[in-house]
Amino acid sequence: MCPVISRSRLSLFCPFSDRFDSPTFITLDGIPDMREHATRLRADVLQRVGIPTCVGIGPSKTLAKLANHVGKVYPRAQGVFAWHWLTPDGKTS
Repeated sequence: MCPVISRSRLSLFCPFSDRFDSPTFITLDGIPDMREHATRLRADVLQRVGIPTCVGIGPSKTLAKLANHVGKVYPRAQGVFAWHWLTPDGKTS
């Protein structure tokens, strides 16, 4: 299970987040390489807070949570998975 991070801790490395939930949802709009950004985010959380996390990316909270689950249970995902990577071209429709 991905841990919940306090607002003060998360704001250290997610200043662009407009809202914090449990689990935490942030927007990646305008981020050109979401995989790289998500991988760096995971590393930052581990380094600064000391807890392992997973990142799921999707067009809705529900799909992001499903993508997060894939990131957790499939080692090939290495803790990061985006829902749209399931499409043949790997792009959002």
